[in-house]
Amino acid sequence: MENVIKYLFLIFPPFTFACGIKSLSVSYTKASIMARFGIDMYTSPFSWDPSMQGGLGIHYLALAIWAVVGVVLLHGWNVCVEPLSRPAPSAPKATAGAEEDKDVAAERIKIQCGGASLYDTVLRMVGLGCDFRSPPTSAVSSLYLALKRGECFSLLGLNGAGKTTTFRCLTGDLRPSRGQILINGIVLNEALSLPRPVMSYCPQNDPLDPNITPREALFIMALVRGFRDDELVENVDRAIKQLGLSNHEHSYIRYLSGGTMRKVSLALALIGNPPLVLLDEPTTGMDPASRRIVWRAVQSVTQDGRTVLLTSHSMDEVNHLSHRMAIMVNGYLVCMGSPHYLKYKLGDKYTIRIKAKDIEDLPVIVDYLRGQFNEVLLKEQHHLSLVAEVSRRLPLRLIFDALNSAKLVGVTEYDVSQTTLNEVFRLLTSHQGDGQVPPSPTDKEADQTSVPMHLSNLSPAGVNVPDSTFQSPSRSPYLSPEPTLTPDGRRSMYDNVEDGRVETYATVGRLGAKKAPTPEVSALGRDSPTSQASTADESPEEEWTHL
Repeated sequence: MENVIKYLFLIFPPFTFACGIKSLSVSYTKASIMARFGIDMYTSPFSWDPSMQGGLGIHYLALAIWAVVGVVLLHGWNVCVEPLSRPAPSAPKATAGAEEDKDVAAERIKIQCGGASLYDTVLRMVGLGCDFRSPPTSAVSSLYLALKRGECFSLLGLNGAGKTTTFRCLTGDLRPSRGQILINGIVLNEALSLPRPVMSYCPQNDPLDPNITPREALFIMALVRGFRDDELVENVDRAIKQLGLSNHEHSYIRYLSGGTMRKVSLALALIGNPPLVLLDEPTTGMDPASRRIVWRAVQSVTQDGRTVLLTSHSMDEVNHLSHRMAIMVNGYLVCMGSPHYLKYKLGDKYTIRIKAKDIEDLPVIVDYLRGQFNEVLLKEQHHLSLVAEVSRRLPLRLIFDALNSAKLVGVTEYDVSQTTLNEVFRLLTSHQGDGQVPPSPTDKEADQTSVPMHLSNLSPAGVNVPDSTFQSPSRSPYLSPEPTLTPDGRRSMYDNVEDGRVETYATVGRLGAKKAPTPEVSALGRDSPTSQASTADESPEEEWTHL
């Protein structure tokens, strides 16, 4: 009866394994004891013993059968059952009645149509989507994105927007629910199996061994990347110098600060010159000096013709590094373009910063601004500084003339800036977490000049649409037709503005206290700006070109 029960329980692999270990131990102990008395009771563990008193042949057979059955069942589940439980691939659509942004739609149409414009792309996401079952959530919803060589693309969004899930799909750590990923025209699974790595990844958390030094970690990564022995020292020294790790290269990683660990992780991602570099918040926890070092390293990557996909919560970093950017909300891309293009397209106001000569002049300056501009919003006041916002529909010539004449009421310095990336980001991510995609923020005026850049045949007649697809971060594109020159050879009366500023687009220096206003400015101070705004010959977009 005991043997019958043992044979029945052989259908359970854990019992078969435990019973085999027990029989092997009993057989060895019995043979060892009897050997002292000159009795040979040794039984080979590979012998076939129907009574299961020493030989393990029947146990081996049962485990082998169950191994084959398990592989067959697992393969059948992956091929037949699991695809049935996945949601059917769906076309990209906006939820809650929101329109798909025109630039995002242009990118999708470009990828779906293919053609010569995709020959130089390093990374291509075709309808990439990723769903989770528990709870049922669509983390990424049908992304269409193509990155070409030498481009730095920033993917922005709040926590939970789907950025890290997208990165996990790109690295092969997570299997996408639908869509396709191509690297240099090769499917992701085949690209990851190539002898030389085609991408590198710097994750949010530092995956570093605390018991080795940064130099040792870089040596190990260089060997993984396939460097020859005569190239190891040169490339490791270059990476250490590029990221400023010379003072810490022989210290154990467990003794390094968080910012230095981030630089080590970035150095590991950049070594080997991979064509695609994925950086997930690379400057988190760094001081400003270290952040500048990282920025220079990332710029050198793009200058070498390699592609960078970046996520960050620092708008200064995005504005400094990115050729293009996109904002993700609830798994969808809600806008796409260069930073300057998005600030122009989505901004609806100008920010004015004023410095007064005396604190007693601030009430007079506030009354003056309210008298000059119908719609003015006072945002901040600190000591001698004042921050206000005015509508972007006002011509810039009107704004500057009014501020030039404000020196009569105590203004010493002022500057006018465009909408910042922080404000654009807050506007578009206000619906994060409620499952909704924000509606298109463009108004009628922006719709006329924000036609998808890849659908030039749909441009309205007479509108010269700028190309926001790829823009060097070191210069701003013209967003309207080239203006005519003034009689004295300048673009406008405000040719003394600073072009090197990133956020401030029109800055006038310190005003001379004894300089008399021109007749035009004096007339502006006497007349109402609202009547002049209605008779202005140039639109705000044309005025913007003058800067």
